[in-house]
Amino acid sequence: MMIDTLRKRYVAFLRGGGGRMISISEDFVHWTPPETVLWHANEEDLLYNQVGFVYGDQYLGFLTHLDRRAQRHTCTLQLVMSRDGEHWQRAPCPPIISPGDTGEWDRFLILLTGAPPVRVGDKLHIYYTGGSATAAQAGRRDMDMAIGVMTIGLDRFVGLANRRRAPGSLLTRPLVVERDQLEVNAEPLMQGRLKVAVLTPDEKLVSGFGHEHCTLHEMEPGKTRYRIGWTDHADLSSLRGQNIRLLFYIESTVLYGYRFSNRAGNG
Repeated sequence: MMIDTLRKRYVAFLRGGGGRMISISEDFVHWTPPETVLWHANEEDLLYNQVGFVYGDQYLGFLTHLDRRAQRHTCTLQLVMSRDGEHWQRAPCPPIISPGDTGEWDRFLILLTGAPPVRVGDKLHIYYTGGSATAAQAGRRDMDMAIGVMTIGLDRFVGLANRRRAPGSLLTRPLVVERDQLEVNAEPLMQGRLKVAVLTPDEKLVSGFGHEHCTLHEMEPGKTRYRIGWTDHADLSSLRGQNIRLLFYIESTVLYGYRFSNRAGNG
Protein backbone atom coordinates (compact mmCIF):
# COMPACT_ATOMS: atom_id res chain seq x y z
CA MET A 1 0.00 0.00 0.00
CA MET A 2 1.17 3.52 -0.76
CA ILE A 3 -0.21 6.80 0.53
CA ASP A 4 0.26 9.12 -2.46
CA THR A 5 0.79 12.51 -0.82
CA LEU A 6 1.44 14.19 -4.18
CA ARG A 7 -1.96 13.35 -5.68
CA LYS A 8 -3.93 12.85 -2.44
CA ARG A 9 -4.89 9.21 -2.98
CA TYR A 10 -4.12 5.62 -2.04
CA VAL A 11 -2.47 3.02 -4.26
CA ALA A 12 -2.70 -0.73 -3.63
CA PHE A 13 -0.05 -3.00 -5.16
CA LEU A 14 -1.51 -6.39 -6.09
CA ARG A 15 -0.40 -9.68 -7.60
CA GLY A 16 -1.99 -10.92 -10.83
CA GLY A 17 -2.50 -10.01 -14.46
CA GLY A 18 0.77 -11.62 -15.46
CA GLY A 19 2.84 -9.58 -13.04
CA ARG A 20 2.16 -6.69 -10.68
CA MET A 21 -1.07 -4.69 -10.63
CA ILE A 22 -2.31 -1.49 -8.98
CA SER A 23 -5.68 -0.22 -7.85
CA ILE A 24 -6.32 3.41 -6.86
CA SER A 25 -8.71 5.02 -4.39
CA GLU A 26 -9.35 8.57 -3.23
CA ASP A 27 -11.40 7.58 -0.16
CA PHE A 28 -10.04 4.11 0.76
CA VAL A 29 -13.50 2.70 0.04
CA HIS A 30 -14.01 2.84 -3.72
CA TRP A 31 -11.19 1.39 -5.83
CA THR A 32 -10.44 1.38 -9.54
CA PRO A 33 -10.29 -1.98 -11.36
CA PRO A 34 -6.76 -3.45 -11.03
CA GLU A 35 -4.45 -2.78 -13.96
CA THR A 36 -1.15 -4.52 -14.72
CA VAL A 37 1.88 -2.22 -14.47
CA LEU A 38 4.78 -4.72 -14.50
CA TRP A 39 4.89 -8.05 -16.31
CA HIS A 40 6.78 -11.31 -15.78
CA ALA A 41 9.43 -11.57 -18.51
CA ASN A 42 9.19 -15.39 -18.63
CA GLU A 43 8.26 -18.43 -16.52
CA GLU A 44 11.46 -18.14 -14.51
CA ASP A 45 10.92 -14.43 -13.80
CA LEU A 46 8.47 -13.99 -10.90
CA LEU A 47 7.61 -10.53 -9.57
CA TYR A 48 6.80 -11.54 -6.02
CA ASN A 49 5.72 -8.32 -4.31
CA GLN A 50 6.09 -4.56 -4.67
CA VAL A 51 5.84 -1.32 -2.73
CA GLY A 52 6.05 2.32 -3.79
CA PHE A 53 6.67 5.62 -2.04
CA VAL A 54 6.81 9.32 -2.84
CA TYR A 55 10.35 10.57 -3.34
CA GLY A 56 10.69 14.26 -4.19
CA ASP A 57 8.36 15.03 -7.09
CA GLN A 58 8.23 11.46 -8.37
CA TYR A 59 7.88 7.88 -7.10
CA LEU A 60 10.31 5.12 -6.31
CA GLY A 61 9.66 1.62 -5.05
CA PHE A 62 11.07 -1.81 -4.37
CA LEU A 63 10.23 -5.02 -6.16
CA THR A 64 10.96 -8.50 -4.81
CA HIS A 65 12.14 -10.50 -7.81
CA LEU A 66 12.27 -14.27 -7.61
CA ASP A 67 14.63 -16.04 -10.02
CA ARG A 68 13.01 -19.47 -10.31
CA ARG A 69 15.85 -21.15 -12.18
CA ALA A 70 16.67 -24.41 -10.43
CA GLN A 71 20.35 -23.56 -9.93
CA ARG A 72 19.48 -20.23 -8.31
CA HIS A 73 15.99 -19.87 -6.81
CA THR A 74 16.91 -16.66 -5.04
CA CYS A 75 15.14 -13.38 -4.35
CA THR A 76 16.60 -9.93 -4.87
CA LEU A 77 15.25 -6.48 -4.16
CA GLN A 78 15.09 -4.33 -7.30
CA LEU A 79 14.42 -0.62 -7.74
CA VAL A 80 11.31 0.51 -9.64
CA MET A 81 10.32 4.04 -10.58
CA SER A 82 7.37 6.08 -11.83
CA ARG A 83 6.69 9.69 -12.80
CA ASP A 84 2.94 9.58 -12.08
CA GLY A 85 2.47 6.70 -9.64
CA GLU A 86 0.56 4.70 -12.25
CA HIS A 87 3.11 3.71 -14.92
CA TRP A 88 5.99 1.78 -13.37
CA GLN A 89 9.22 0.41 -14.77
CA ARG A 90 12.24 -1.39 -13.42
CA ALA A 91 15.31 0.79 -13.01
CA PRO A 92 18.17 -0.22 -15.36
CA CYS A 93 20.58 -1.03 -12.56
CA PRO A 94 21.74 -3.99 -10.47
CA PRO A 95 19.55 -5.11 -7.54
CA ILE A 96 19.39 -2.79 -4.57
CA ILE A 97 19.88 -5.78 -2.25
CA SER A 98 21.24 -9.18 -3.35
CA PRO A 99 21.36 -12.48 -1.38
CA GLY A 100 24.08 -12.96 1.20
CA ASP A 101 26.99 -15.38 0.96
CA THR A 102 26.81 -19.10 1.70
CA GLY A 103 25.77 -19.71 5.31
CA GLU A 104 24.45 -16.20 5.94
CA TRP A 105 20.95 -15.53 7.28
CA ASP A 106 19.77 -13.89 4.03
CA ARG A 107 21.35 -16.41 1.65
CA PHE A 108 18.22 -17.02 -0.47
CA LEU A 109 15.28 -14.80 0.47
CA ILE A 110 15.26 -11.01 0.21
CA LEU A 111 11.79 -9.58 0.86
CA LEU A 112 10.64 -5.98 1.21
CA THR A 113 9.06 -4.81 4.45
CA GLY A 114 6.54 -2.45 2.88
CA ALA A 115 8.07 0.70 4.33
CA PRO A 116 9.91 3.50 2.50
CA PRO A 117 13.54 4.22 3.41
CA VAL A 118 14.16 5.98 6.71
CA ARG A 119 16.37 9.06 6.53
CA VAL A 120 19.04 9.38 9.22
CA GLY A 121 21.15 12.45 8.55
CA ASP A 122 22.74 12.06 5.11
CA LYS A 123 21.95 8.33 4.99
CA LEU A 124 18.95 6.24 3.99
CA HIS A 125 18.18 3.06 5.93
CA ILE A 126 16.39 0.43 3.84
CA TYR A 127 14.87 -2.35 5.94
CA TYR A 128 14.16 -5.79 4.51
CA THR A 129 13.39 -9.37 5.53
CA GLY A 130 15.90 -12.11 4.74
CA GLY A 131 15.81 -15.89 4.90
CA SER A 132 18.33 -18.71 4.78
CA ALA A 133 16.18 -21.08 2.66
CA THR A 134 14.71 -20.86 -0.83
CA ALA A 135 11.17 -19.69 -1.51
CA ALA A 136 10.16 -23.31 -2.10
CA GLN A 137 11.38 -24.16 1.39
CA ALA A 138 9.85 -21.13 3.09
CA GLY A 139 8.00 -22.03 6.27
CA ARG A 140 10.44 -24.65 7.50
CA ARG A 141 10.76 -24.59 11.26
CA ASP A 142 14.54 -24.54 11.12
CA MET A 143 14.62 -21.69 8.59
CA ASP A 144 16.38 -18.57 9.83
CA MET A 145 14.57 -15.31 9.07
CA ALA A 146 15.36 -11.83 10.33
CA ILE A 147 15.03 -8.16 9.55
CA GLY A 148 18.12 -6.49 8.12
CA VAL A 149 19.03 -2.98 7.10
CA MET A 150 21.08 -1.68 4.20
CA THR A 151 22.42 1.86 4.31
CA ILE A 152 23.05 4.09 1.29
CA GLY A 153 23.87 7.77 0.94
CA LEU A 154 21.03 10.27 0.65
CA ASP A 155 19.55 10.21 -2.90
CA ARG A 156 22.11 7.62 -3.98
CA PHE A 157 19.87 4.89 -5.40
CA VAL A 158 21.46 5.02 -8.87
CA GLY A 159 24.54 6.79 -10.20
CA LEU A 160 26.50 7.30 -13.41
CA ALA A 161 30.13 6.35 -12.87
CA ASN A 162 33.25 7.29 -14.77
CA ARG A 163 35.97 5.17 -13.20
CA ARG A 164 38.72 6.34 -15.52
CA ARG A 165 41.23 9.06 -14.81
CA ALA A 166 40.20 10.66 -18.10
CA PRO A 167 37.23 13.09 -18.03
CA GLY A 168 33.82 11.93 -19.18
CA SER A 169 30.87 14.22 -19.90
CA LEU A 170 27.11 14.30 -19.41
CA LEU A 171 24.80 16.85 -21.05
CA THR A 172 21.31 17.40 -19.61
CA ARG A 173 18.15 18.17 -21.49
CA PRO A 174 17.03 21.84 -21.50
CA LEU A 175 15.70 22.89 -18.10
CA VAL A 176 14.56 26.07 -16.39
CA VAL A 177 16.63 27.66 -13.61
CA GLU A 178 14.00 27.84 -10.87
CA ARG A 179 16.27 28.63 -7.91
CA ASP A 180 19.61 30.29 -7.45
CA GLN A 181 21.88 27.52 -6.24
CA LEU A 182 23.00 24.40 -8.08
CA GLU A 183 23.77 21.44 -5.83
CA VAL A 184 25.38 18.25 -7.09
CA ASN A 185 25.29 14.84 -5.39
CA ALA A 186 28.52 13.06 -6.34
CA GLU A 187 31.10 10.71 -4.86
CA PRO A 188 34.81 10.60 -5.69
CA LEU A 189 36.30 7.16 -6.36
CA MET A 190 39.99 8.07 -6.25
CA GLN A 191 41.04 11.70 -6.38
CA GLY A 192 37.79 12.37 -8.22
CA ARG A 193 37.12 15.63 -9.99
CA LEU A 194 33.92 17.30 -11.14
CA LYS A 195 33.24 20.49 -13.10
CA VAL A 196 30.03 21.96 -14.46
CA ALA A 197 29.49 24.27 -17.44
CA VAL A 198 26.25 26.04 -18.39
CA LEU A 199 25.07 26.00 -22.00
CA THR A 200 22.16 27.48 -23.89
CA PRO A 201 19.45 25.08 -25.15
CA ASP A 202 21.25 25.01 -28.53
CA GLU A 203 24.47 24.01 -26.74
CA LYS A 204 26.37 27.29 -26.84
CA LEU A 205 28.47 28.20 -23.82
CA VAL A 206 27.01 30.85 -21.50
CA SER A 207 29.74 33.46 -20.94
CA GLY A 208 31.41 33.13 -17.55
CA PHE A 209 29.97 29.67 -16.89
CA GLY A 210 32.54 27.46 -18.62
CA HIS A 211 34.01 24.41 -16.91
CA GLU A 212 37.33 26.24 -16.60
CA HIS A 213 35.51 28.82 -14.43
CA CYS A 214 33.93 26.21 -12.13
CA THR A 215 35.28 26.57 -8.60
CA LEU A 216 34.66 22.94 -7.62
CA HIS A 217 37.47 20.64 -8.66
CA GLU A 218 38.37 18.03 -6.04
CA MET A 219 35.83 16.38 -3.75
CA GLU A 220 35.88 15.01 -0.22
CA PRO A 221 35.07 11.34 0.55
CA GLY A 222 31.98 11.04 2.72
CA LYS A 223 30.44 14.33 1.65
CA THR A 224 27.01 14.08 -0.02
CA ARG A 225 26.30 17.43 -1.69
CA TYR A 226 28.43 20.11 -3.30
CA ARG A 227 27.37 23.64 -4.12
CA ILE A 228 28.56 24.72 -7.53
CA GLY A 229 29.93 28.16 -8.29
CA TRP A 230 32.02 29.86 -10.96
CA THR A 231 34.84 32.38 -10.70
CA ASP A 232 32.63 35.43 -11.36
CA HIS A 233 29.30 33.85 -10.41
CA ALA A 234 28.69 32.41 -6.95
CA ASP A 235 25.43 30.86 -8.14
CA LEU A 236 22.88 30.84 -10.99
CA SER A 237 20.88 33.88 -9.82
CA SER A 238 21.78 35.83 -12.97
CA LEU A 239 20.22 33.04 -15.07
CA ARG A 240 17.07 32.53 -13.01
CA GLY A 241 14.02 31.87 -15.19
CA GLN A 242 16.10 31.04 -18.26
CA ASN A 243 16.32 27.77 -20.18
CA ILE A 244 19.77 26.17 -19.94
CA ARG A 245 21.61 22.88 -20.22
CA LEU A 246 24.17 21.62 -17.74
CA LEU A 247 27.34 19.98 -19.03
CA PHE A 248 29.06 17.83 -16.40
CA TYR A 249 32.69 16.80 -16.66
CA ILE A 250 33.47 13.94 -14.29
CA GLU A 251 36.72 12.08 -13.68
CA SER A 252 36.97 9.04 -11.38
CA THR A 253 33.60 10.03 -9.92
CA VAL A 254 30.04 8.76 -9.52
CA LEU A 255 27.36 11.35 -10.32
CA TYR A 256 24.09 10.63 -8.50
CA GLY A 257 22.05 13.73 -9.22
CA TYR A 258 21.68 17.48 -9.08
CA ARG A 259 19.06 19.97 -7.96
CA PHE A 260 18.33 23.67 -7.74
CA SER A 261 17.98 25.03 -4.21
CA ASN A 262 17.61 28.40 -2.54
CA ARG A 263 20.43 30.07 -0.70
CA ALA A 264 19.38 28.59 2.63
CA GLY A 265 19.94 25.12 1.22
CA ASN A 266 16.28 24.02 0.97
CA GLY A 267 15.45 22.31 -2.32
